[in-house]
Amino acid sequence: MSALRPLRILEIATSGTVGTPDMGPVSTTICALANGFARVGHSVTVSDRRSTKRRASVDPRVDVVTVPVRKDGPPRLAALSAVGRRLYAWWDALRYLLSLRGLLRLQTFDVVHVHDEALACLLSLMIPGRFYYTSHTSIWALKRAQGEKLSFGEGLDAAIESFAIRNSRATIALSDYLAPQVPGALIETIAHGIEAQSWRPLERTTSRVALGMSCDDFVAVFVGRIHPQKGLDVLIEAVRKIACDRPRFQLFVIGSHGGHYSARERPSVYAIDLLRRAVGAPIRFVGFLDHHSTELRQYLSAADVAVVPSRHEPFGYVALEALAMSLPVIASRTGGLAQTITDDVGLLVAPGDASALAFAMGSAHDEPMRLRAWSEKCRARVEYVYSREQSVARHLALFMKDVQEPAFHLETSP
Repeated sequence: MSALRPLRILEIATSGTVGTPDMGPVSTTICALANGFARVGHSVTVSDRRSTKRRASVDPRVDVVTVPVRKDGPPRLAALSAVGRRLYAWWDALRYLLSLRGLLRLQTFDVVHVHDEALACLLSLMIPGRFYYTSHTSIWALKRAQGEKLSFGEGLDAAIESFAIRNSRATIALSDYLAPQVPGALIETIAHGIEAQSWRPLERTTSRVALGMSCDDFVAVFVGRIHPQKGLDVLIEAVRKIACDRPRFQLFVIGSHGGHYSARERPSVYAIDLLRRAVGAPIRFVGFLDHHSTELRQYLSAADVAVVPSRHEPFGYVALEALAMSLPVIASRTGGLAQTITDDVGLLVAPGDASALAFAMGSAHDEPMRLRAWSEKCRARVEYVYSREQSVARHLALFMKDVQEPAFHLETSP
């Protein structure tokens, strides 16, 4: 097969949110890759569930195939137990994949690219060695890399995903932590890319006035789901350690109180506890802001530093967004954050260490010249290392290299 011939690429999505305004990071990535492949002349199909929202972010050249799987609620067993929920998720993935195989002949595509662990495992049984898998949320691998002991459920996740990784044509990891956890597997590290043009900083003083901030305050901002994985409890403890000596310090927390990617959620027990712990501290909970909103960009433009205190973070897309806004980042040394945040754009601290986080934030507060030097280099790091064009090109280089080998051609009937 000539490398010059346009590829036929199938991106298999797993939710009904690809290209819609409130899509999460995985769907954002699928949409960005599909658009990028189409814009350079490849034939791209995205399979997705039925969506009630307009897919405004999908390029018109991308063919979206809706898989007619009824998205009913989980049965009573799934509502009552973790085991039930896990079994229902697998049953749902199987229904999705069987419906997809009834609509599309997988062997007609040069590239089949899947972004979900369960679907990758099922494809390992159907077309072993003939699909690509991107590992987005390998928390078990991060925990192992950080020397933590896995629970029974996490050990099961490790076995399942390792099986999928070993049976893929190649697995794409978001950073270098995954490969050592699955020795001998073909794993290529390709970081997410970002459309830097969409994240240009706004004028700082104007943003502060619009948000009711004082020009003299030192402003830190947290953006993310309010979920234990994201370490906001550690950040609150760290703020309490330094705020008494720094009266102009302010923290703004932006994110859904339900722990997901939607504004329409009831606060979780974890969020309610954090709201209680933050009483009396210079912390303001802003709530959910749409990813594309001007208000989110105002907060990032008004801030002095972004803080990403995750306990485990496979990549940390929010760190790229902050850097693109010329905002230095203090983050946990975990997963993709350990590679994204270098010492010329911010600081890394041990995950879960409130004292180390407090020291890092205090240093940023007390050394404005250092903070300014970081800020001047942030955007260039994104443009030169994490552009969306680079991510698309690296995916295509991997696909082009592999599809030239005769063994790749799918011969299995759907």
